[in-house]
Amino acid sequence: MGKFNSVKRKIYFKICKRRENKNITKIIKNSMYVKQNINNESVIGYIKFINEIDIPSRNLCKNIIIETYKEIKKNINVKDSLKSDLRILLECKGVSFIY
Repeated sequence: MGKFNSVKRKIYFKICKRRENKNITKIIKNSMYVKQNINNESVIGYIKFINEIDIPSRNLCKNIIIETYKEIKKNINVKDSLKSDLRILLECKGVSFIY
């Protein structure tokens, strides 16, 4: 019975790894899109995306998200309320900022 549980555990870890890799790919694609097209609509879409996705606890993902946030923060065409909403959401999701 112990061997069967071991096989189940390995399958579970593989499924989790695939899901994490898909999320990493989605984060990279969406972040690149928003960086290239910074406007209120794309930021709203990015906020919805971040709200729906599980952010893997990898430095790569968090750094990409932080860099995207910094680009959004620098842009003067984006509403300040959207910038603060994104910041609050990221902190709730575990993406911390050190300034």
